[in-house]
Amino acid sequence: MSPIAPALLLASLIAAPTSPAAPMVTVRQVLTHRALEGESVLVTGRCLDRNAQAVAAGSRPMSGDVWQLEDHGIATWVVGKMPSGCAEGEVTIRAKVAKDYLPKLSPARTARQYLVVE
Repeated sequence: MSPIAPALLLASLIAAPTSPAAPMVTVRQVLTHRALEGESVLVTGRCLDRNAQAVAAGSRPMSGDVWQLEDHGIATWVVGKMPSGCAEGEVTIRAKVAKDYLPKLSPARTARQYLVVE
């Protein structure tokens, strides 16, 4: 291999487009910061599987793979496959913040934010 080849390889790796960095946020921020809606974020917490008692607000946002991510007694719903690292306790996930509304039976049709695994 010529000495130029490794330099070209390195240059192509540096110039390759990368996905934008997602900010690290807390579970509380996912639930309370409306500006995060539609954004990709990194969130760390403890996984609660579908059989765990609901800590997150309201009912599950969708059917299918829905679980909770809990941190310091606060939880949010997560839609998508639960990472294998969940068995070891805390995990950091990359997810998009989504929003829906709790049913009309709730006072003032309350908005709720949750996570969708990317």
